[in-house]
Amino acid sequence: MVVLGSNNSAYDICAALWESDIDVTMVQRSSTHIAPSGSLMELALGGLYREEAVKNGIDHHKAELVAKGSIKLKSHNNIQRINPKSVTLTDGTELPCDVLIDATGYGSMNHWLADLVSPEVADKVGKVWGLGSSTTKDPGP
Repeated sequence: MVVLGSNNSAYDICAALWESDIDVTMVQRSSTHIAPSGSLMELALGGLYREEAVKNGIDHHKAELVAKGSIKLKSHNNIQRINPKSVTLTDGTELPCDVLIDATGYGSMNHWLADLVSPEVADKVGKVWGLGSSTTKDPGP
């Protein structure tokens, strides 16, 4: 499988696929953000290396899947073309895949529905998101 995207959701999807013994490649459009490691560890990644991480199922094996090559990574690429059984990247590489997962960000799904089907259908469906879970930017049903 090919997963387009390389942030948290994309990695979670790739890790779940890998755990199911599925050959998966993550496509990274651009490099990730750089921050001082002390601040990054304290504010963002500290939970990955504490007891909370272990309680949530993250151990050193799962945290190193990309570094070890268990989840393959193609960096600095976009998908140029979607083919019947592969995707072609902007550098000309063709990645065979039976499934392509778009994990490029969060937003109301009716935006994508408008692009894929029509704005009229998206308007009829209305906001599609989190059923009013009171999370940030969730417009509800």
